[in-house]
Amino acid sequence: MRVAYLLMIALISAVSPLPVNSEGPRGLRVVTTFPGLTYDVGNLVCGSDVVESLLPPGVDPHEYSLTPGDIEKLESADLIVSTGHTGFEIKIEELWRAGVLKGVLVNILEIPGLTVVVNPSTGQPNYHMPTYYPLNYLLFVRNISQTLAALNPTEASCYMEKARNIAEKVADLFTTAPRLRGVAVGDLPYTVYVAKWLGLDLIGLLVKEEGLPTTPEEVSIFRSLMANGSVSYVLVTSYGSDNPTASHQLEDWARLYGVKIIELYSETYPNSMLDKYNFILEQMSNTSSSNPPSPTSTTISPSTALPWMGIVLVGVAAAIIVVLTVYQVVAKKWR
Repeated sequence: MRVAYLLMIALISAVSPLPVNSEGPRGLRVVTTFPGLTYDVGNLVCGSDVVESLLPPGVDPHEYSLTPGDIEKLESADLIVSTGHTGFEIKIEELWRAGVLKGVLVNILEIPGLTVVVNPSTGQPNYHMPTYYPLNYLLFVRNISQTLAALNPTEASCYMEKARNIAEKVADLFTTAPRLRGVAVGDLPYTVYVAKWLGLDLIGLLVKEEGLPTTPEEVSIFRSLMANGSVSYVLVTSYGSDNPTASHQLEDWARLYGVKIIELYSETYPNSMLDKYNFILEQMSNTSSSNPPSPTSTTISPSTALPWMGIVLVGVAAAIIVVLTVYQVVAKKWR
């Protein structure tokens, strides 16, 4: 038993900090930058923990600035969760580094092992909501749950149980999802992570980056490829788009040329990532009947399910569950 216990200590030391908060039961105050993150973290908190968002729903995060009220919220937070790439989030990190903010800051872009995809329209790393890719989301869940347990060890078993539950749901989602194949065009930058998950070859975006739309020449190419059947899918932000003009335009072209449409919740929309995943999967099961493909498009079929990726995800989820279980045991021993 002594050897096994030491091995458990070594394992946890390699993947996460040991609990250091020895205070009695108390609720944590968590502040997220985006509304959707509030739901993601809300699925992981326990007891009297409180989670709130800075960005009001429907507001473009790239145009938002911190208010005095936001600063007060951040100063009282035990944990701050940020996507790390918008102007107001960069300001938060500056305040944190200056010592103004005392809570733990989790920058999603700095989570170890995170996959950052290249933006096909700019050739640069795409930092827009990488958790839209489920493998990244599993890393996010692990990181947040471990951080919560370190801050509040008295609720460690609850945090770990919730994390295991989410990990299992994500793995099940992925293993049951059919594999899509074909060329796609997206409206906004975050859609590159949706395309990666679904197995689509995303060739371009209508909005390359914030404030950087496609050129008329690029638009002409996209429309030509859609018209001749070379583009099989479009990824359109139907709810919460921060550029509704571009989103509606892409959807209109898809309907004109008979290209299949996958509707999405925006990266900031106030629901959890699991809700966003499920919304996509519901459409995939109905796409072939609701939106007939062009002659060169690839239809969705259960027979094209993704066995290799499913195995990877199950393995990753299982590994996370094992790590969280060990962490739970160690946390109990250290209380």
